[in-house]
Parts: sequence; C-alpha cells; structure tokens
Amino acid sequence: MHGYERGTGRTVSHDNDIYKYVIWEWLDSLKLGWSSVDHEAGLEVFRIHTAECITLSSLDDDLRDAIDNHLRSIPGYVGAFQIDPGNPVHRRGFFDLLIYAAAISNGAVIQELSFEGNQDWPLDGSEDVKPAGSVWQPYGWLALHGPARPSAIASLRGQQAATAVKRKQTLSVELRVLDEISNVILQNDSRTSFDFKAIGTPTDILQALLPEGKFTKYLLDRTHPKGGSKATFLIDFLGIDPEDWRYLAGQFYFGLLMARPEDVKIIEWETGIAARFNVLMRVRNRTGTTVAIETGWNMVPGAMPSLSTAFPGQDRLGAVEPGDPPILPPGPRTKVEWSNLWSWANLAGQDAANNHVPTPMFLSGVGPVAEGECGTALVRVFDARRGFARWLRQAGVGETDGYGGVVTLSPIQSQSLERASTWARTVAAVLQLNGVDANIQLFKT
Repeated sequence: MHGYERGTGRTVSHDNDIYKYVIWEWLDSLKLGWSSVDHEAGLEVFRIHTAECITLSSLDDDLRDAIDNHLRSIPGYVGAFQIDPGNPVHRRGFFDLLIYAAAISNGAVIQELSFEGNQDWPLDGSEDVKPAGSVWQPYGWLALHGPARPSAIASLRGQQAATAVKRKQTLSVELRVLDEISNVILQNDSRTSFDFKAIGTPTDILQALLPEGKFTKYLLDRTHPKGGSKATFLIDFLGIDPEDWRYLAGQFYFGLLMARPEDVKIIEWETGIAARFNVLMRVRNRTGTTVAIETGWNMVPGAMPSLSTAFPGQDRLGAVEPGDPPILPPGPRTKVEWSNLWSWANLAGQDAANNHVPTPMFLSGVGPVAEGECGTALVRVFDARRGFARWLRQAGVGETDGYGGVVTLSPIQSQSLERASTWARTVAAVLQLNGVDANIQLFKT
C-alpha cells in the first residue's frame, strides 16, 4: 500500500495456501457425487492455470453420460462432475462466477447481444438445435428472463468448506491494518507520501508490541502528567491494580486480534510516517465488571502495531470483548500458579491447532495430503534453573535442551507441521503475555 502526491495505490498477491486448499476441497468432495474427473489431470490444469469449464444447470443423466463419453476422445478433457449447489467451492468456482453464456429454452439456444448490440461469440452448432435454433436477445435479458438458477441450503460438506475457507482467510493484525488503509484512504487528501509493505510471517510470537512502560509508567501511573487521568479511571473506576498490568495488557492484545481497525489515519513524524488506528473493546477487572475502552495503536512500515494509548470509550455496537485472559494474578509463583499457567497455555494451543486448517500438500504420484507438510514443533522456555522452566522440568512436562532452556514437544496427534506450529505459537504467546521468556522451533520430517 503506497501513497504519493496524486493518489494512492496497492499491490495484492493472491494467497497460494487458500488456492491449494480450494483445489483440494474440490477434488476431495468429488467422491460425494457423480464424477468422471481424473484427479491428477484436474490438479494439473489448476496448478498451471489452464482450466476451462462449461456448466449446465440441468442435464438428463443419460445425456450427461453420452456427452462425457464423447468428450473423453478429445485431448485435454479432464472430466465432468455433478455440482453440489450447497457447497460454496462448487457453487462459486464452477457456477455463479462463470459467464452466463446462454440458456436452452423452448427448443432454442438463447444468447445475448453485446452492450453495443453485436452478436459476439455465437455458440457453434446452436443454429442446428431443433426446433427453434439460435435466438438472440437484448443485453441483460438472461439475468431478467432466463431460467432460474438452482438454489439450495448449505450442505454438510458445504458448511465445512465455508468454515475452513473463512479460517484460512483470517488476516493477521498487520494485514488487517493494511486492508483498512486501502479501504479508507481512497483519496490521499493529506498528500503525504507513504509506503507500507506486509512483512509476511514474522518471527515474533506476538502480533503486537505492548511495552511494560506504557502501562506501569503511563496508563497506570497517577503521577504522569498526561496519563494521570487515565490511571484514575483504570485504577479507581475499573479496578485494575497497577501490579496487575499484564491482565490489562492481555485483554488489549486479544481484543486487537478480534477487531477490525477503526479511524485509520496516516500520520507524519520527524522520523517518518505511521498508521494510527483505534480499537474499541469492553475490558474487565478480575471480578467481571466491564467498561468500554478505546485503545490507540501505531504501526510503522515493516513493524508490528504498538500500543500508544487507551482512554474511556463509548460502549456501542462493534466493541469487541476479549473476556478473561489467561494471565496469572500478581503474587508469589508456586507450583500451583505454574501448573495453572501451563494448563491455560496448553489448552489454548490445542484448541488453536485443532481449529487450524492446514494447507494440503500435493505430491506427484501419491495424491494430495490433507494435513499438509509433515513435522512437529517445540516450545523452549528459559532458564532451566528457575521459575516456570524449572517447574516444567520438575513436573516432567519438559526436558532440558543443553542450551540453558527447557523444551516441550507438541502433543498434537497429527503429522501436520502447521498444526504443531500453531500449537507452539499459541502456547508461547500465552507464556510471553505472562512475562515468561519463550520461543519456538519447527522441525520438518
């Protein structure tokens, strides 16, 4: 996303992971209905982007089989299949988004004139259809008067496909900010030059920066000249103990993951430019009382969003509610606290891994592997001599790695590297939000 004196522009790369999943979903779903598609040939035409498709909304089975048998003698023919109108991959990919070329009605092949009134792209053989042959109608006739398209509620497979595609389309915080910049700043009225580029999958575990000093020396500091009023609100009205700042930070973080950035602006500083945006959320104290808080964030090009401020907000529709975050209360850390922390982190990791949709792996001569690349992952916690890492080792949850840390392998019962990575990243994120030094390591097999 970039802006300059005369306007703005954007460059978008298509997500190959989603493309691979959609191809796998199509091929795998063919086993649920009539199909003559050769899977390897079907995969190949989409891999090299040479697929062409003609769809008929209704066709007698005997005629369908006869046409299919005839086309098998034609080089390049991949096959035919029965569309599940309740599966969005079938419906959108092979029906709704195709050009509505013609209708067969009352013994005639009906086509539309172009907008200029020309008979463009007549279908070969349409004149020979009995009894009426080829008929041309004005532009727009098919949409208004053509045969009704088949409708259906979502099938079970269709529901599964829709859920999976939606999960794979979930954007990181960084990409959501860039997307919102594109949506909001259609005209670069400020004439500010800027250039934001997505940095891909970052090595960082968290998707945002939440500096400790932003809480302890600003938002929860009564003596701060600018943050004092905010501290009064958060401490006295909401009931957040300054020592429990991580509980507030955890909610800000999980709320940011849930929300759509609002009030996006491009601002210019002496050191460069940044995107500024807000997220409205309902934040709670330890007893469950909630208030609306507007959080402000900054994001400079090539970096993660960083918390800038927070202040009382207007409770309205659209405010996200992150709920009770998995953050330990302040106080001594005994076996009980460490056990609770591991339980929270491991459960969150397993839920995330089970809900993750891996990108299928395609191997020549073997067929697609739904669980994707094979491998595992581990979480490494420092340092093994004290704190949480020491508890992991003593509790038998982890083992020392020879580098001063304690490692725990993914417990996910799957060969999927992506699921194991999702577990590890989620666990490490919960640990980092609790002040535990943790990172991850991936292993392909």
